[in-house]
Amino acid sequence: MLRVKVFFLFLFLGVQLMYSQSRKQCDSILSSAVEDIFKNEKYTSAILKLQHVKEVAQAQNFQKQHFLATNNIGVAYYQMLDYGNAIQYYLEAYQIAIESEDMNHEMSVLNNIAIVYASEENLEKAQEYFKKSFDIAQDIDNTNRISLYASNLAKINFELNKIQKAKAYIEITLANSNSDNKASEINALITEIRIYFQEGKYDKVITQSNLVLEEAKKYKLFESISEIQLILAKTYLEIEDIKKASQIIQKGIKNAPNNVYKVEFYEQKSLLAFKTNNIQDIFKAKDSIVKLKDFIYRSKNQEILEHSQLKFELAASHHDLEINKEKSANQRLIYKLITVSLVFILISLLWAFYKRNQADKNKRELVERNLQIADLELEKEKQKAEILNQEYKEKELRNELDKKKLTHEIEQKNKKLSAKILFQSTRNEMIEEIINKISKLPQINENKSTQTYINELKFHLKEDTKWEEFNDNFQNVNNEFLAKLKELHPNLNANDIRFLSFVYLNLSNKEIASLLNITPNTCRKRKERLSKKMGLTSGKILFDYLSKL
Repeated sequence: MLRVKVFFLFLFLGVQLMYSQSRKQCDSILSSAVEDIFKNEKYTSAILKLQHVKEVAQAQNFQKQHFLATNNIGVAYYQMLDYGNAIQYYLEAYQIAIESEDMNHEMSVLNNIAIVYASEENLEKAQEYFKKSFDIAQDIDNTNRISLYASNLAKINFELNKIQKAKAYIEITLANSNSDNKASEINALITEIRIYFQEGKYDKVITQSNLVLEEAKKYKLFESISEIQLILAKTYLEIEDIKKASQIIQKGIKNAPNNVYKVEFYEQKSLLAFKTNNIQDIFKAKDSIVKLKDFIYRSKNQEILEHSQLKFELAASHHDLEINKEKSANQRLIYKLITVSLVFILISLLWAFYKRNQADKNKRELVERNLQIADLELEKEKQKAEILNQEYKEKELRNELDKKKLTHEIEQKNKKLSAKILFQSTRNEMIEEIINKISKLPQINENKSTQTYINELKFHLKEDTKWEEFNDNFQNVNNEFLAKLKELHPNLNANDIRFLSFVYLNLSNKEIASLLNITPNTCRKRKERLSKKMGLTSGKILFDYLSKL
C-alpha cells in the first residue's frame, strides 16, 4: 500500500513539473517573439512563434499566455500596417481578458484597439476606446496607466479640436506623473505645447519646448524629440527667425528616428527655402521628399508581400495538420476494427478446435486465407486514398500559388500607378509654386510677353490630362474590383469611384487631398460620407472593405 502511495506521489509531482516547464517554455517563446517584433522587425517569425504559444496555451488553459500571444499577434499585424487583422486579434484578446476577469489585460487591449483607430484617423472611435481604458485604470487606481491613457486622451481631444478637454487630461497626466511614466508626462506636455502654438503663444512654445526637449533627450525618447523639434521649426518659421529655424530643421533631419519624420522635416525645409527665395533648396527638398516617400511605399509593399507569404504558409501548415489528424484517426479506427475482428475470430477458432478438433482445421485455414486477402485489399485501398489525398493537396497548392502570383502582379501594377500619379502631382505642385513665385517678381510683371507665357503654362498645369490615362490604366489592372464595386453599390457616381480608387491603392488622406486639391480633413469627411452611402457598419474600415472585394 505504501509503494502505491509513493508511486502516485511521484506521478503527481512529475505532472506538475511538466506543467510548469510548459508554461516557462511559453513565456520564453513569448519574449523571443516580442523581441522579433520591436527590435528585429521579423514579423513573420514572431507571428509563427506566437501562433504556437497560442495553441499550447489554449490546450493547457494558460490564460495569461493565451492572452499575451493573441494580443501580440495583433501588435505584429499592426506593425505590418495590416489594421484589419490587428483589430481581429485584439478583439479576440479582449474576449480572453473578459473571460479571465483580468482588468489589466482588458485595458491594455482596449488601448491597442484605440491606437489602430487613431492610425486610421477614426478619431471618434479612438477617443471612445481610450476613454474605456482610462475608466478601468481609474477603477483599479493604477497610477501609471491613468497617466498613460490620460496623455493619449489629451492628444486625441486636441486633434478633435476639443481644447478644454485636452487641457483637463493634461492636468490629470501631470498629477499622476512619476519617474516610471515619464514618457506619458512628456507626451502630455507636447500636446500642451501644440495648444500654445495653435493659440499663437510662440514665446511659451519656445520656452516650454526647450525644457521638454531636455527631458526627452534624458530619457532617450527619440520620437518625442522629433515632435518637439518639428513644433520649434514651425514656430521659428512663423516668427521668421530663419537662422534658428534652419538649425532646428537640420538637427531634425539628421536625428529623425524614421523616414516619416524625415519627410515632415524636409517639408519644413521646403517652406524655409520658399521664405528665403532659395529656388535650388526648394528643388532639393522636394526631391528628398519624393525619394523618401518612394522608399516608404516600397517598404510597405514588401511588408504586404511578406504578409501574403505568411498567410499562405499558415494556411498550408493548418491544412497539413488537419489532413494528418484525419489520417491518424482513420488509421486508429481501422486498427481497432482489425484487432476486434482478430480477437473474435481467434475465440471462434479456439472454440471450434475444442469442439471438433481436426474437422475444423481446414475451415480455420480458409478463414486465415480470407483475412490475408482482405488485408491486401485494405492496403491497396489505403494506398489509393493516399495518392488521391496527395493529388488534391498538390492541386490546391498550385491554385494558391497562381492566386498569389496574380495578386502580386496586381499589387505591383497598382504600386506603379500610385507612384506615377503621386509623382505627377508632386511635380505639378512644385512647378506651380515656382511659377507663382516668379510671377511676383517686378521685372516679370513689367514684361507682358513673359507674363503671357506664364499664364499659358498655368493654364496647361490646370488641365487634367493625366486623369483619363490613370482611369484607363486602373481599369485595365483592377477591372474585377471596379465591376464588383459598381455591382454592390450602383448609387456611386464617377467622382465617388475615382476617390475610392485612391483609397483602394492605400494612399493616405494627405496624399489623396493633394491629388484632388482638397484638405486632409475634407478627405476624411468624404471617407465617412462614402462609408454611409455604401451602407458600411459603424467602425468598419473603408480600405479593409475595399481590399476584400
